[in-house]
Amino acid sequence: MLDKFKDLFQEMPKGLPPLRGIKHQIDFVLVILVPKKDGTWCMCMDYHPINSIMISYRHPIPCLDALLDELHGACVFSKIDLQSGYYQICMKEGDK
Repeated sequence: MLDKFKDLFQEMPKGLPPLRGIKHQIDFVLVILVPKKDGTWCMCMDYHPINSIMISYRHPIPCLDALLDELHGACVFSKIDLQSGYYQICMKEGDK
């Protein structure tokens, strides 16, 4: 696909885009290893400390029946992930 659109790239990408220096992690979750009956370990996490800073959604996810009722009779379906898709494709400088 990159060969088909060579004119759009200043230089061909040599691999994945560089890391952008953003780390997504939660450091204050208590992790406990609990032994299971078969001798293996189970990793359990205590999320109670972060419950106070979590943002609750005002609009819960609708049930499947409600979604199917809303889509009844439709013949074209689409889904575009614009939020996380923006940084997935490197663009030519000046076109951003």
